[in-house]
Amino acid sequence: MDERELRRSFWPDALKGGIGIGLIWVICSLVALQIAPGLGRSLVSLLAFLFLGYFLFYFTRQRSSNYGSLGFSYGQGIGFIFAMMLFAGIIVFAGEFLAVNFVAPDHYEELGLAALENNSKYDPDSPEGEMMELIVGSPIFWGMVAAMRVVFLGGLIGLFTSSFVKRQPDIFADENI
Repeated sequence: MDERELRRSFWPDALKGGIGIGLIWVICSLVALQIAPGLGRSLVSLLAFLFLGYFLFYFTRQRSSNYGSLGFSYGQGIGFIFAMMLFAGIIVFAGEFLAVNFVAPDHYEELGLAALENNSKYDPDSPEGEMMELIVGSPIFWGMVAAMRVVFLGGLIGLFTSSFVKRQPDIFADENI
């Protein structure tokens, strides 16, 4: 592939990776919701984390191999992973939105109330308390939290993954002379 084709394929490749990562994350999240809290849910969360790391490495390594003798820098890896995670965040947002509305609304209501009760500034009788209840009860809030969580976690894993997929350019290749 030449550089122009590589630039054109950046967003489609990031979209493919992001959709795959996002769907795996949503499936693991839905499975975790169906399991009682404890060891089983922790194992599903660990499995989701491992899947995230593996697929970040897989898709970024695949992208890196397309560069051939041009090389693939650490920064290019980080940029590609960030783009993938933005798409994954959109998928996770949609999955979490559906989970809050249809799959486990009672779970999220309990989670929100527990979070509010642990907040020292929460007063249910004040206007601020009512606003906090409104925000925590919103499916958009939970979707944004889940999307930010997966983008942040993917970015952290991406810091390490990019160092393993970077490739030095072949200075003796005909296209680099």
